Amino acid sequence: MGATAPDLVKHLSYRMWRSLMQHQKPEGRIWSSKLPAIQRKAQAACSSEAHIADGIPADPRFCRYDPEVLLCNGEETDECLMKAQVDLLRNLYDGPIDPETGERLLYRLPPTMEAANVMTKDRMALLEAWYLQGARPEGESLQQGGRTPKLGEATWATNDSLALQDFFRGLVFDDPGWDITGVNLNEVWFLAKDSFVAGEKLERLLRVNINWKGFRETNTKMLMYHGWADDVVQPELGIKLYDEALAQLGDESRTQDFLRLFMVPGMLHCGDGPGANVFGQWGRPGLKNDAQHDIINALETWVEAGVAPETIIATKYVDNNLKNGIEFTRPLCVFPKVPVYKGIGDINEASSFECRKGATPQ
Repeated sequence: MGATAPDLVKHLSYRMWRSLMQHQKPEGRIWSSKLPAIQRKAQAACSSEAHIADGIPADPRFCRYDPEVLLCNGEETDECLMKAQVDLLRNLYDGPIDPETGERLLYRLPPTMEAANVMTKDRMALLEAWYLQGARPEGESLQQGGRTPKLGEATWATNDSLALQDFFRGLVFDDPGWDITGVNLNEVWFLAKDSFVAGEKLERLLRVNINWKGFRETNTKMLMYHGWADDVVQPELGIKLYDEALAQLGDESRTQDFLRLFMVPGMLHCGDGPGANVFGQWGRPGLKNDAQHDIINALETWVEAGVAPETIIATKYVDNNLKNGIEFTRPLCVFPKVPVYKGIGDINEASSFECRKGATPQ
């Protein structure tokens, strides 16, 4: 199970909050040309607990910084941000805050991969095919003014559009003409609060509530993965599901007896990105058809032979194209372990890394 949003209403509300914030505050719009500078500043802020290797942190939660350091001192350039842009970036990083309680409504967006999602020929062809059908895949959006990002440009959370308002038009209001642009930003979270579908409350229908103790008793095994560079579904939602299971089961060994999570450094939503991102998921075969390189094989081996995966070797292909050859390999570790460079050996080889227990952010 990969890149899962266990509370779909809250997830889509978050995406609309993010989009609406940029629509209502156009002076804060951050264009693609500024993303590389933002990414460099974020990577420079990484502490040792991030275990950054070749520009890719094993855990970007340890790369937090105050965007104020990017404030332009004079004329605006692509290397700095104006005040409104600083505020927008800070809001994107921090995420939404409940206007009534002051509590965080969702997890924070990890820094360091702001310029990772670069428009390629293959991705542009996919977008054009979807546009011909009047649709758009999850995570893809137009910049303000309806402009598709150019070849080689990066897109991130700063490129959101209002396309997801169709969810509210169809399931919440049953009104194809409903327009979100006039909604108060703090009210986005409550739009679906009292919505029902076929007599069932929408929030309950689209929220995952797993009885992990019961799940374990069925002798079922589950492998989860989530890319740390995913700006579509917050990466820490994967950790949240794991932590819920851990809380119900009481200890790590009993939890990992049936459930294992792999956090993937530098991977975008389900695949691609600058990190090693091919390991048998999403129809992409692992480097080898075995349990060490392919997550489906790993699950089968766990179920049929009782051998649980400790690592999975992921592959990064040149330009994320399997036909272009291997750029490097990295081990994916069972959370809460993270891949750490040993200090010797070829940094492009998975054998030069080992899995160590990661730190927990305060």
